[in-house]
Amino acid sequence: MLDMLCMIDAPCSMEQSMLKFIQTKLECDSEYDGIGNLIAHKKGDGKKLMFFVSVDEDAIVVMNRDKRKVHFSHKGERKINKGDLLSFGGYLAVAEDEKSCTLLKEYEINTADTGCIYAPVYEDEGVILAKEAASKLAVSAMCEATSENSNYDVYFVFGVKGKMRNTGLSAAVSKIKPDKLFIFEETAKESEKLCVKLMTKAFNSNRELSQNLIDKYSLEVIINSEETSSGAVAVCEETAVIGIPVENTEFARQKANTKLREDILNLIKGEL
Repeated sequence: MLDMLCMIDAPCSMEQSMLKFIQTKLECDSEYDGIGNLIAHKKGDGKKLMFFVSVDEDAIVVMNRDKRKVHFSHKGERKINKGDLLSFGGYLAVAEDEKSCTLLKEYEINTADTGCIYAPVYEDEGVILAKEAASKLAVSAMCEATSENSNYDVYFVFGVKGKMRNTGLSAAVSKIKPDKLFIFEETAKESEKLCVKLMTKAFNSNRELSQNLIDKYSLEVIINSEETSSGAVAVCEETAVIGIPVENTEFARQKANTKLREDILNLIKGEL
């Protein structure tokens, strides 16, 4: 499943192919909300738990084409390097610099086309190499967790438009109004252990969960109310942002230890 998740392009606002694949792996009811988030719901009578991960990826947008060369603008924070492989709707191109690339095959494109950095997917001794690799670990674990039963009312949200100031997260929280919110995010911290960031309010009201995670994983806890996303978590009683470390944050090459997937799954199952 991780291979497929890493091979499907999901530019911001164009995550439909990724979400359709994810939906085939869910073992509970699911639906799309008004903004396009995929929400899987395990119904229960207890408190509302919401697990959130953003599925969109840093993307490039075609500006114009001159024979076999494509010029583009870049959506995202990371730099494109010469030689990086780019994907436009399944076709590959190779970057000449951070603003242009050469097509590897002739095909029709226009200024509305978008694409993603492409990285060959492989797993070696528990390390996966791919684009946005760390978030794919959370996606995979969340899909498997939909088979678990609990007394809680659980929502698994696969969010869209994360590169647009967490629009998908804001919409999902406003719709669901969870009592507990868990957000899985990538972190550049080089570590094989989970790094948990907890909001000030969340840390105070969620101290038992915080302490359990701190003890189990020797976690670094950062208390910073500014870590909240556009005020989206304000309606929640308890919030935890769970950082998934990647060894390398180069745009085209992210490495994540796949054993973290089991840690993520166990963390989710612990709440179920």
